[in-house]
Amino acid sequence: MKKEIQEELSTDERIKKIKSEILSLSPDIFCLQEADIFLYKEYFLKSDMNKYEILYGINCGSSFVNIIGYKKEKYILRSFKNFSLANLGKYAGNRGIMNINLELIDNKNNNNNINKKNTLKKIISLYNVHFPWKYENDRILLLNMIFKHIKESINEEEDKKNINNG
Repeated sequence: MKKEIQEELSTDERIKKIKSEILSLSPDIFCLQEADIFLYKEYFLKSDMNKYEILYGINCGSSFVNIIGYKKEKYILRSFKNFSLANLGKYAGNRGIMNINLELIDNKNNNNNINKKNTLKKIISLYNVHFPWKYENDRILLLNMIFKHIKESINEEEDKKNINNG
């Protein structure tokens, strides 16, 4: 956006431009940070965005949210978690980590008579966080939290496989 034009800097105008960009690019998945919850409800829950499932995760003590949108025709939501980062201290600010796991819908195999048990599930794990711009140590703490969660999630999945496979 051109910074010289004041109207383009208003939150309302920025959200309109972001939404327009999303619709014109038609990405399978998009992530936004520092989105206002009221503008989320006003602009992202409208019918022209109906091909997307749009979720938000809160940032502790703030009206700003993290958003992940994905095409309903391509993915199934398998899990959603949101983590508060209030325990990181004053420099982390009002932060949260949003995590969703999506399963890719395999239309090729669904249209054929292939046994679904033999089809490998393709899971995508997404993390959306608005990192502090100023404090490198806090960004490192946030990254460590994300990596810890990924490791725990992998271990949980391995345990589930072991339990389910006997």
